[in-house]
Amino acid sequence: MRTKSTWIVILLLSLFVQPSVFVVAQNPSQARQSSQPEQTLNQITYGLVIDNSKSMSSQFREVIEAAKIIVNNNKPGDETFVVRFVDRDRIETLQDFTTDRAAMLNALGKLYTESGQSAIIDAVYLSAQAVAQRKKSGSQSRPALILITDGDDRASYYTQDQLFALLRENKVQIFIIGLVNALDNRKPILSKSSREKAIKLLQRLANETGGRAFFLESSAELPGIADAIGSELRNVRKEHIPAMR
Repeated sequence: MRTKSTWIVILLLSLFVQPSVFVVAQNPSQARQSSQPEQTLNQITYGLVIDNSKSMSSQFREVIEAAKIIVNNNKPGDETFVVRFVDRDRIETLQDFTTDRAAMLNALGKLYTESGQSAIIDAVYLSAQAVAQRKKSGSQSRPALILITDGDDRASYYTQDQLFALLRENKVQIFIIGLVNALDNRKPILSKSSREKAIKLLQRLANETGGRAFFLESSAELPGIADAIGSELRNVRKEHIPAMR
């Protein structure tokens, strides 16, 4: 039988502790704290969104190898999908959401470059929709995209405002491998160079989603960058993601 002091303790606990976090039992040995397993908190759902436009040709083999390193860093339960894009009419999912590492690696082996007007914003927009829908359908993983591109958007249908509104609503993190060095750095009158515009877009995508942008100086850096992205995807907790402006 509970004493008056026992009821006071239970009342205080009910005021200051969330019921889903702490369970009060008649027998003290039954009291426990409940939380999700570490593996569940650590699971991630992400898309590899890879620019296949001709301007990527010189380093494309290294790009594919970097993507393979990222996939090989997956843990059991991680879901990945692979998107190949060139222009607005050539944005295709080569591999839908899967935890099958072999299937993802097979999809990466099907990538190739071709001529076209890059539609980076469109590719990110559609990929963000896909990963956000996966989250809404019941996935407990944290949604993210890994974008590999030179950042030179030329012919997207969606605007930056539309893209960032979608990212803000769905809290999708974006990590970027930016290959901007081949872009023209000559600055037109009253305008930014192609390289400056690309860097600005990619930095904004990373900064406003709590991700990170890596700008490649040499293809030799790709394996290290791939490992760093895999580590950040694994360790950065959702509650630490800054609110987007």
